[in-house]
Amino acid sequence: LNKINQYQPLIFMRKMDSKLPIYNTRLENKAQSPPSLDLDTMRKKFGEGNAFMANTEFALLSQFLGKVAIYDPDVIIGHNLYNQHIDIITNRINKLKVSGWSKIGRFKREVFPKFLQSSNMSTEYIRNCVSGRLRCDTFVSTREILLRETNYNLRYLCEKYLNVNIPEIDAGNLLGTFTSLDEIKQLLEITLNEAFYSMVLMDKYMIL
Repeated sequence: LNKINQYQPLIFMRKMDSKLPIYNTRLENKAQSPPSLDLDTMRKKFGEGNAFMANTEFALLSQFLGKVAIYDPDVIIGHNLYNQHIDIITNRINKLKVSGWSKIGRFKREVFPKFLQSSNMSTEYIRNCVSGRLRCDTFVSTREILLRETNYNLRYLCEKYLNVNIPEIDAGNLLGTFTSLDEIKQLLEITLNEAFYSMVLMDKYMIL
């Protein structure tokens, strides 16, 4: 794990405030307001240069694309990369019409490959959007390697094969965690662990 520990974590977080309609309609205790989470707090917790704050989702995605362009990664690693992470990111970029979307790949383009957006072409759509970078989806690869398993959830694989317990995020109460600074920090740490142990799985089974 020593070589993996050398990687630098980057955290992108959008400002969450009580003015958002989704916040008011889904948060059970509406009397509570989200805590003030400033950039200095994030930097103290996760290190200088590792945390980036944005006031809107548009600004968040713009920051993310800018960092992808600067680091210019050869490989993008994740667990269930196609059906969750890249799929959500590209769809939000497309929905909000964020400029420079093709930085997520290596070919400069202006228009999304919409002809591939049908449900039966979703994987090909993602591959096309991220053209020029190798995608390592540990969910897909462990299904090919660990043939006797019936559960390929990241938490299950980490617990069984890496002896690591990653707490589960309660999606139903996700917005509720934004009422406590400690819970936000815990949420970010869980997210970082998910990214980190996806790399560990890749390394353990020599997927690349």
